[in-house]
Amino acid sequence: MTQPTRTRHQHPFAVNQIVHGSNARLKHDMDMCVKYEVPIVITSLGAKEWVNEMVHSYGGIVLHDVINNRFAKKAIEKGADGLIAVAAGAGGHAGTTSPMALVQEIREWFDGPLLLPGSIATGDAVLASQAMGRSGVHRVCVYRHRRGRGGASIQTSHRRLLRR
Repeated sequence: MTQPTRTRHQHPFAVNQIVHGSNARLKHDMDMCVKYEVPIVITSLGAKEWVNEMVHSYGGIVLHDVINNRFAKKAIEKGADGLIAVAAGAGGHAGTTSPMALVQEIREWFDGPLLLPGSIATGDAVLASQAMGRSGVHRVCVYRHRRGRGGASIQTSHRRLLRR
C-alpha cells in the first residue's frame, strides 16, 4: 500500500486475517491494518485479544468467523464486536450446523452485529435470514489475476461481477 486507502474509498471495507498460529505474517499484517486504519477486520481460526485491541485502538470494528455457539461466545469474550456465522452451506471451513439453527442459538445471548455468509442465493433467502435475526448477509469477493491472453484484469472481473 502506498497511499492510505481511506483517501481512495468512501465506503467501509474489510480485511480478512487468519489469526491461527500458522500465520507467520499476522503481526505485520495487523500493523498495516493499524497504519491504514482498516475500518473492519474479519478474523478467523482463533480469537485473539491483542488483535481486537489493535483494531479498537483506532476505532475499527472486529467481526469474527464462527462455526458454532461455543466459538461465538469465545470470540465475544475476547473482544470481537460482531460475529459471522459460518454455518453449513457457506463453503470453505464452514460448520455443520444449519444457518437457521446457528443464528437462533447465537441470538439467544448476543444482540450485536451478526452476519450470515453463504446459503444465501435468492432474495427469499435474504428475507428468511433477516426474519430469523441476522444483521446482514456477508459476501466475499475473490479476485483472480490471470496472465496471458484471455485473462481478465481485476477491474474487468469486478465490472462483470457488479453487472450480474
